Amino acid sequence: MIRFLAAAALALLAFDARGAEKKKPAPSPEVPLPTLEQLPLPPVARPVRIGVGVAGDLDPAAAGRLAASLRSIAALAPLAREPVALAADRCEADACLSTLGAAQQVDQVLFARVSGGVLALRALDLSGAKPPGEARQSAPSDPAELRAAAEALACKLLVPAGCTGEAQIDAAGSSIEVDGKPGAPRLTLPVGVHALVVRSGDSLARRSLPILHEKPVALSLRRNEGQLALLTPEEVAQRVVASAELTAPPPRRWTRTAGYVAAGAGIVAAGIAVAEGIRSRSMLDQAESGYRANGNVYRPADLSNLQSGNSAARAANVLFAAGGVLIASGLVLAFAF
Repeated sequence: MIRFLAAAALALLAFDARGAEKKKPAPSPEVPLPTLEQLPLPPVARPVRIGVGVAGDLDPAAAGRLAASLRSIAALAPLAREPVALAADRCEADACLSTLGAAQQVDQVLFARVSGGVLALRALDLSGAKPPGEARQSAPSDPAELRAAAEALACKLLVPAGCTGEAQIDAAGSSIEVDGKPGAPRLTLPVGVHALVVRSGDSLARRSLPILHEKPVALSLRRNEGQLALLTPEEVAQRVVASAELTAPPPRRWTRTAGYVAAGAGIVAAGIAVAEGIRSRSMLDQAESGYRANGNVYRPADLSNLQSGNSAARAANVLFAAGGVLIASGLVLAFAF
């Protein structure tokens, strides 16, 4: 009996163990990975060509400088290639600008017009993906300020990251403020026109600071007749020239005497030239007369007259030229100095 119960208990335990054992899941089928060619790729942005044109109340030189400034900003636009110059001086409407840009195979057009005291910039996307952009302000009268203002407007239209330029201010021992904030001798500022103040002791100098992207602006603090002034290198050179002219010594009086002497020598040379010319003409006439009288054959005397006449003619020409130079130089020395 005991053996029977033990065998039954072992059989129950084996059944429970087999019932508790779980089935292993069947392996899932392998899925092949896509190849590189099958993977979706993001669209590749292509380079952009921008055409730049300028029109309005500007002379050709000023228009060329303004166009160069705008091209420097257009080159900073995202994915921009080398900007293209457009002859847009006769365009008034977007249709004209679009036609001009399409002819030059550009993707965008940046157009500036200065007219009636207003500076206006317009940006056109020839694909039509973006609406036209426009910015305007009053046009500064100073050429450098006009270019800086145009660069600031173009930057707003084309360059979301912004555009900067550099300034170098030579004002040792002075405090510098730009747009009401402390500055330094070397500054990197957004393109456009800024307000500059330099304080030296109890004196100060104010000036507009046009910042251009393509060229650093340089100013130096100078004192003139007790007043401080911020000057560009060109303005410093102009003041040096003007000061030298004011302090130049009076013209020397010997120049007038030398002029009279030179003019007199020129008159003498001209007189000799006239005499030599007459002598040359006479000898040549004699040689020609003898040539005809001798049956179109030159005799030794005729050849001598012919040679002497040509020599006299050359001497007359040289004397005429020398006399003219002496007379002209004499008049300049006598009356211009």
